[in-house]
Amino acid sequence: MPTMPVQTPPQIAIEGRNMVATVRDGESSRVYTIFYSHENNEWRMKGRFELEELKLLPEVEVQNVVISGGTALVGLSLWREAAVFVFEQDDFGFWRRVDDLYIYGIGRGDLTPSS
Repeated sequence: MPTMPVQTPPQIAIEGRNMVATVRDGESSRVYTIFYSHENNEWRMKGRFELEELKLLPEVEVQNVVISGGTALVGLSLWREAAVFVFEQDDFGFWRRVDDLYIYGIGRGDLTPSS
């Protein structure tokens, strides 16, 4: 599998046999979310999504990536706005983008979950 230069460290979450990674391409500033499944002692790609809305916004920061069961959330921020991209896993182990949530007028630290 070809590699891409990474501009910022990828955000990665692993649960059981599933892994999700969100990374910014260092050359084009595009943001990708990639899903893998651990099968037969190796990680196999189960979905790759370019977050098209963000390709003209190099200032966007990937804040958090979480995965639980068959749902994954990718949280991003830009100045005082935020977006959460929602993905779901189908019965065959492949992923699809199902929803986008936008939050306006937040502070930079507001995406950090409180305990």
